[in-house]
Amino acid sequence: MDVIEEKYITLFSDYINSFSPVSQESLEQLVSAMQIREVKKGETLVFKGQVARNILFVCEGILISQWMDDEANVYVKNFF
Repeated sequence: MDVIEEKYITLFSDYINSFSPVSQESLEQLVSAMQIREVKKGETLVFKGQVARNILFVCEGILISQWMDDEANVYVKNFF
């Protein structure tokens, strides 16, 4: 595990523990199921009609939930 991955895992662990204490064993199980990836600006993560099958934890930057109508007008629903 490199320094960047350790940083993100620590951020994730601290965030989870801020709601309720989680055992080290449970955190290790969560981390073992995680995939750390960089998302490029403008990259689409879920397309219209597609079922979201992942949970995202944003360590840096912001994600925008948006949709486009039939006339190509873009509407921002949420910022994460």
